[in-house]
Amino acid sequence: GEQLYLTNFMESNNEQFTKLKLCIVQKDETIEEIAERYRMQAESILRANQAVRTQITQGQILYIPVKG
Repeated sequence: GEQLYLTNFMESNNEQFTKLKLCIVQKDETIEEIAERYRMQAESILRANQAVRTQITQGQILYIPVKG
């Protein structure tokens, strides 16, 4: 499944993430605002979501990697 793939992706990136939170993008929210809320770099969120663009849309589900 998708979660297994994300777990493998994270492990291959040498970062210790134990779980993923789900975040539903709100109206007019930016990836930078979401990263700030979770106190992490926007790049970490983009990597977790295999995203190449920083453009996100309302209602989109983002995986937020949580360090354990």
